[in-house]
Amino acid sequence: MEDLQGGTLALEHHYHLDKRVGSFGLVTVYEGTQDPFDQPVRVTVYDGLLDAGAAPSVTARIKKSARRASFLEPSGLLAVVDFGEIEQGVPFVIEETLRGTSLARCMSAQSVFSPDDVLTLVDRLADLLATAHDAGICHGNLKPEWILLPGEDGPLDQARISHFALSPSMHELVEMPQAVLTTDLVETFPPECFDVAARDQSNQPDEQTTPPHLTAEADQWALAALSYRLLVGMHPYFDDPVDASEGILRIKTEAPPSLGEMGVDEQIAAVVDRALSSDPADRWPSIKAFSTNLREAIAGPATTPSADAPPSPEPPPASAAPAEEFADHDEKPATPELMGPRPSGYLLTAAVAAFVLSNLGWFFMTMDRQASDAEEPAAVAEPPSDPSILPTGVQLETTPEDAELFVVRDDDEVESLGPTPHLVTESLIEDSEGHLLLRHPSYFDQPLYISETESGPNIRLSLIADDTEESDDGS
Repeated sequence: MEDLQGGTLALEHHYHLDKRVGSFGLVTVYEGTQDPFDQPVRVTVYDGLLDAGAAPSVTARIKKSARRASFLEPSGLLAVVDFGEIEQGVPFVIEETLRGTSLARCMSAQSVFSPDDVLTLVDRLADLLATAHDAGICHGNLKPEWILLPGEDGPLDQARISHFALSPSMHELVEMPQAVLTTDLVETFPPECFDVAARDQSNQPDEQTTPPHLTAEADQWALAALSYRLLVGMHPYFDDPVDASEGILRIKTEAPPSLGEMGVDEQIAAVVDRALSSDPADRWPSIKAFSTNLREAIAGPATTPSADAPPSPEPPPASAAPAEEFADHDEKPATPELMGPRPSGYLLTAAVAAFVLSNLGWFFMTMDRQASDAEEPAAVAEPPSDPSILPTGVQLETTPEDAELFVVRDDDEVESLGPTPHLVTESLIEDSEGHLLLRHPSYFDQPLYISETESGPNIRLSLIADDTEESDDGS
């Protein structure tokens, strides 16, 4: 056989796109399978860059970051396995993944987590991020969509992180002529990133070699913002799920709303508040220091081990590839056939469903209180003026037993979801549209249609009282 040294082998690796996960942050994400080894992969297609008018330099930077992310080795950090471009130069990245779910889906079904669960997740993510930081790699966009959990139950202490340094930076976004700064693009950026945006727009020279979103301090801020959101069900700054303009103004001028005022223990609130400081120098010395202090605030100070206790095993050292290895690393052939770029959009099915469900408890509780306290029943049970925030102490399990949600099937058959509305998220998460029916005695049925769209208004539900059950004057 002839000597093949110096030649190129055309390997037929195929990636089957099994399922479209959704669109967010100028990308569309697919779950896929790599042949011939039947390995699960995650395919991220940057189809929104074309619509936003991104320069070719953005694709080049993503390619460089993908090469660095391919060297991630610890089991909790998901490495890049391939990179390529499809029609019109739209890049895609293929990463390791696992068969399970994402933290984003868990948060759609459960808006608020207990402090113990938050601590479990923060401990795990801080360990993984600290390992990456030691290797000289920062994440830069720690969104729930990039945090994956194994299996259907999704144990938080086995979370894994993907998409390291692969999201557009604020510097890149402000240079895209058609880019709109939506919440899903900027919600993980710390305040210092928006200083860079202002400098870029004023044409001041860039003297900083490291982008401010790709620092250990920025990852700490993003993890603190995620912790804040898990504890109280809302982001510290970005309230609107689409329009980020108000949050951007507040993040540079205001401290976030106090967790203590929202019922969170003051010691926990103090730890998270420090990690959310607007000045990176005022945050915890490291992301591990943040998680350690959060553990002490939630679980109490760690006890000193006895002299007879065996020493804890040392974690294996992080293996960072040298700079010259990145420069000399051969490019992998990008051969998968993907669908062409499509207009970027937002899959609002889960988001709208989660919004509605997170407020049904308050809606039903308000309706019951009006029925019991008022001398005459009101014709319309009005929702709260700001349904995006539940009052302190109101729990979703206060939904009355005689209030039910139904899914209307294609054959017009209705299937009850019972008195616990969380189940509807799981029912609709796989579909692009859904038809729900809200029923309560003495009120007319209230239909609700949810479909895939690029934008949509907030939805408030009101039930119209059945005249046959009301007073004689029809009130």
